[in-house]
Amino acid sequence: MKRYDGFYFSYSVIPELSANSIAVVKQCSSLSRHAKVLLFGIKSPGYQKHDLKAFYGIDDDFEMVLLPKEVLKFGYLPYAVIALLYYFRYRPSFIYTRDIYLSRIFCWARLDNYYEIHQLDHNQDAFDKRFKRMFITLAANRFLKKVVCISNALKQDCERFGVHSKKLAVLHSASDMIREDALINKPHIGDRPKVIYTGSTQKGKGIEMIGALAKLHPEYDFIVIGGKKEDLGHFFSNNLTHLPWTSPSEVKAHLSRADICLLPNTVQKYKFHSPLKLFDYMALGKAIVASNIVGVNEIIVDQHNGMLVTPGDISGFGAAIRTLLNDTELKFRVEKNALDMARNHTWDKRALSILKLVR
Repeated sequence: MKRYDGFYFSYSVIPELSANSIAVVKQCSSLSRHAKVLLFGIKSPGYQKHDLKAFYGIDDDFEMVLLPKEVLKFGYLPYAVIALLYYFRYRPSFIYTRDIYLSRIFCWARLDNYYEIHQLDHNQDAFDKRFKRMFITLAANRFLKKVVCISNALKQDCERFGVHSKKLAVLHSASDMIREDALINKPHIGDRPKVIYTGSTQKGKGIEMIGALAKLHPEYDFIVIGGKKEDLGHFFSNNLTHLPWTSPSEVKAHLSRADICLLPNTVQKYKFHSPLKLFDYMALGKAIVASNIVGVNEIIVDQHNGMLVTPGDISGFGAAIRTLLNDTELKFRVEKNALDMARNHTWDKRALSILKLVR
């Protein structure tokens, strides 16, 4: 019978271009270099056998159990039953989950487990109250060994909520896009610097900021990679281009062309952030202009490894972009420092941190 070191449980749809799906697959790929891990996820509708290594841009094969999406129609109980059946068949050394309901089931079954939390406050009042009741009870349960937070700010909120600090750990997001030659083979700026954003175009991501910046700065080319073209609506101008969602393996090539990378979040649905794009930008040695929001300002130090601007401040973003493009010494310094920090935030190092926790 096969032996597994650990099970990783998530409701991530695979394959999919969401940050959730990308993070889970890349994390398990890195974990598989050091342990035998089985990932549980949800099968994408119309799923056919994909070359997941090419789609996600990963190097390592690992085993997955992809459940049909119909399972979710009946709530979390069918998933929990399947999870328990697999556990008692293979008895892995550790259980790691991103879902509070599954963590509660594992505690009920008296099984040690580790829960990764991304938000304490939720946007739906009914769910928020239910979640917090579950979480505070769960955090006190001796079978929940650690709560893994995605930022120090979230850890502090959990402490204020009543979770003991010894129960909490912090693991920020990561990237596997490290380019050691990023600062040697810099793209040529020429007459048209490229200012690039990649990711969702939903409300709060700052797409209206990018549209306004493009109109104010016709001397730059602005490129939005991902999301929906219709979300840009009237923000379009001659120097603003939209590229459709592309696989994670292709994002690296697009970002490598950037002179400046943007993270212009405004009002967000959720409080805590550890954006994958931020770590990808740093891994490619890019000069970053970002909103000064919770989580991001734990990673970016203004004028050290990027530029921080008040959320929604269009003129501030424009000034930061202009400063970086005009001051080559500052631009090189923040790029170098960003790349140096990215070396400490790889999926492989995050995997080793997880294994250190569970062992």
